[in-house]
Amino acid sequence: MLRSLSIRNFALIQNLNIRFYDGMSVITGETGAGKSIMLGALNMILGQRADLSAIINKEEKCVVEAQFRIEGYSLEGFFKNNDLDYDHQTIIRREITPSGKSRAFINDTPVTLDILRVLTESLIDIHSQHENLLLNDSSFQLQIVDGMARNSAVLNEYQKAYQLWFRLKKELQELQDAADKAAADKDYFQFQFDQLADAGLTDRDEQNHLEEELEALTHAEEIKMALSLISGSVDDESGGVLNRLTEARNAAHRISPFLSLAEDFDKRLESVIIELKDIAGEAELRAGDIEYLPERISEITDRLNQLNDLQHKHRAGSIEELMQLKEDLETKLSAISGYEDAILDKEKEVNKAFFILENTADQLSVSRKKVLPLLEKQSSELLHELGMPNGVLRVQHEAVSAFSASGRDRITFLFSSNKKHAPQSLSRIASGGEKSRLMLALKSLLSSSKALPTIVFDEIDTGISGLIAAKMGKIMERMGETMQVVTITHLPQIAACGSHHYKVFKLDGEKPSSNVVELQQDERLHEIATLLSSENVTETALNNARELMGN
Repeated sequence: MLRSLSIRNFALIQNLNIRFYDGMSVITGETGAGKSIMLGALNMILGQRADLSAIINKEEKCVVEAQFRIEGYSLEGFFKNNDLDYDHQTIIRREITPSGKSRAFINDTPVTLDILRVLTESLIDIHSQHENLLLNDSSFQLQIVDGMARNSAVLNEYQKAYQLWFRLKKELQELQDAADKAAADKDYFQFQFDQLADAGLTDRDEQNHLEEELEALTHAEEIKMALSLISGSVDDESGGVLNRLTEARNAAHRISPFLSLAEDFDKRLESVIIELKDIAGEAELRAGDIEYLPERISEITDRLNQLNDLQHKHRAGSIEELMQLKEDLETKLSAISGYEDAILDKEKEVNKAFFILENTADQLSVSRKKVLPLLEKQSSELLHELGMPNGVLRVQHEAVSAFSASGRDRITFLFSSNKKHAPQSLSRIASGGEKSRLMLALKSLLSSSKALPTIVFDEIDTGISGLIAAKMGKIMERMGETMQVVTITHLPQIAACGSHHYKVFKLDGEKPSSNVVELQQDERLHEIATLLSSENVTETALNNARELMGN
């Protein structure tokens, strides 16, 4: 529950520290004194958007800090899952810098607003005046039912099942869309693949080899004559180079006994002769192999034309790119063939998730329907206590076919304060005062079932006065026996029910500011008498105040 609230440099509050207690506390003050500023500060703690305009001194940061006692509310797992230090006395802080940057902290560890909201939803509920409008909202009505039924665990399981089913359905649809598109492309991919497969592309250098061979065949006669000339020039018996070199080597050999240099000549000439014989022999051999083959030329030309056509068609620069394209097409065709199996597998996943979702939705529906008679009975009893002897709340349940994030149930609250009129929609018949009383009744039931540490009522007594206000105060006082209740009110009957009383007032000066003080017993008496008399406090007003306070 809320133990303290510290506010610095926020709206009209310069520096304020308030301590809160168990039970029911009331806050009073004139209109415009600053009660709404306190609520705005608390809403910042709950993770609402920070407003730069709330800073009084634009050169200093705004800080709102609240301390909560959280033992006994099973929040250890939340702190562990979010890498936060758990402490029975947990401190939540919001800061707004002069530049407008907002930061949030839990026990001095920076956190996102989403994390902050998740935690504070388990700590405090602020009922503002406009929240009475939620009575007409179907999702709020469903929250009331779930709260009464203590459906937190099963609702959490349902929402997990719903998210899984929704995600798998989306994945299945994406697979089916991809399969439909792939099926439309299959014939085109297959034609391209078959064309490349029929081309028999196995050698990445085939094109280069064929071009070289075509060049050789096209110049066959010229090559043959040149090779014969090479062979004859080197090894012709009548005038070949080899004959003259052989004579030169013999001469070198003859004089080698007399000249050491001649021995070197002998060896070098021998090497040259061997190399030239090899050249002559190879040229003669290759000349014999050269043949003009028009059929082979035609065959090579056709193959090169085929390769060039394929490259041009597929915008490829080489055979290697064509071979890669063939592999890619094969992969696409394989994937198309695999869609059917993938869709079947995904359909099994969807069906399994749907089975779990349907079962969980049924559990949720059973739990909701089971608690409706109790909700109707207890809320009607509270309405009677609040001065509506004929007040009746009926909860209409309707099963719907479509799944939503909250289940397959439609909840509608029907209300009547006159036994001659059948219950109808709240938006059609409930007055402002009736809605206030009904909302208090529902909040009372919801808070007890949820075991919420703290609830704050911001003038829930709108449209209420006199005896009914006293009864509302007694209900809030009773709520304070099991939880912390903080009530902002302008009615003395409700203010008299509090265990602790705070007064908000404005300090006039060069820079008007708001302040809050906790009233002592005699101060409380005077404040309640002031609320009763609205003008100068009379002895009669003081006596009435004592009576309200039970003194």
